[in-house]
Amino acid sequence: MGELNAQGTDALRKTDLVRLLTANTQTLPQIVALVRRSCVSFTPTARDRQDLAELGGDTTLLKAIDQCVRERAVTPAASSARGTRPAATPPAARPRPPASSQPEPIPVPRLADVPPPLVAVPLSSRMSVAAGGTATVTVVLKQGADPVSGIRLVLRGSARLSGSDSDAMAVTDDHGIALFRIPVGSNPGTNRLTVAKVGGDSLNGPAEIQVSVVGSRPPERPTASTAGQPDRPTAAPPERPTPTVPLGRPFAERTGFVSGANQRGAAGEVASQPLVYEVRDGAGRPLGGVGVLFSVTNGEIVGTASSLTDSIGRTRVRVQFGERAGVPTVVTGTIGDIVHDATLYPGSGAPTRLVVLSGGNAMVGELVLLGGRATELRIYGRDRFGNVAPLEGLRASSGDERIVRVTEVTSDSGGGSITLTAGKGGSTGVVIEGSGLRADYTAQVHP
Repeated sequence: MGELNAQGTDALRKTDLVRLLTANTQTLPQIVALVRRSCVSFTPTARDRQDLAELGGDTTLLKAIDQCVRERAVTPAASSARGTRPAATPPAARPRPPASSQPEPIPVPRLADVPPPLVAVPLSSRMSVAAGGTATVTVVLKQGADPVSGIRLVLRGSARLSGSDSDAMAVTDDHGIALFRIPVGSNPGTNRLTVAKVGGDSLNGPAEIQVSVVGSRPPERPTASTAGQPDRPTAAPPERPTPTVPLGRPFAERTGFVSGANQRGAAGEVASQPLVYEVRDGAGRPLGGVGVLFSVTNGEIVGTASSLTDSIGRTRVRVQFGERAGVPTVVTGTIGDIVHDATLYPGSGAPTRLVVLSGGNAMVGELVLLGGRATELRIYGRDRFGNVAPLEGLRASSGDERIVRVTEVTSDSGGGSITLTAGKGGSTGVVIEGSGLRADYTAQVHP
């Protein structure tokens, strides 16, 4: 079948795609090119998409399948003719329509499972940077709820901020995170930066970041009495008075999160400790009654998003971790132009379901085994948000070991594997358990 498809003559079935993704004989770009040449013989369901994604199929493959399905809907006769040519109809048997008649257009169906657009989410949309320092801008690229890796992004406007000839670029990592580090000049002011994708499909709406440069001081200018004169020893200039620090109002260097950052927890759960934000003036005195606005990326604020500091200059906020394990939950506290971040790290939650794969296909209710042969099942745990969750105590049992025997059980960080060896024929039950979860199957053994 692989050789036939390589020639682009037969439409691919789902089983063909599963075989190509698991055999490792062709790269993913080669499989995508094969889909574009040969099309597919099925319309993928949401379950089909999940199965292909778990086997390594990315959005490029799913887009190629969607394009094929659209073209097949527009020209059904051409799609059904792949590999076989329908018998020619005798010319005399074809009724001739009137010259003025036009064929009815075939409507193109809307697919419910079209991949969602690319969206860039900045972990902090506002920040303050000292003059001469470095601005660190972090962006998460997502397609729906999934992070997208290996995409080159550009930060429009960063060249003006750093005084360089080109804007900063970064490539998203395995978690879809792109990190930009921009050295800033000495000129104070507010700069608006925009995230864009380099080449290919554009992002769904602009992602903007506001960077404020603070704390600069203009250079000294020569006086009229010394301008144009040669260098010569002069008396030491009079000592400058010490700059006054702001009193009675928040001071950026003495304000920010003082506890609760760097917590770890399960996706979707509330962090065990609140984040504490402290506000002080330039002399270090606590300021009460100051309003602090909180926002969060990959998470939620529990309760109100703004609060006032107490008599010792502190306010507290409870945070719920986001749904995506491995993507930081970043909490931002803002007072006017003063912006500070605290980062928390969500992991996967407890598994709520078992995913059982055989040859790359998800199994539901029934297993088909060949007599006298061993079959390896791959077992994954998934939490309530779909994150891969480790399994504990993975095991399996058979209702009749003469028909099916459990010959091997192994566990790893992603779940584990179970090997079943079939007898000569018959039917029996197989139970797979792990982390308190259970999946029941009927094993059909064919001689």
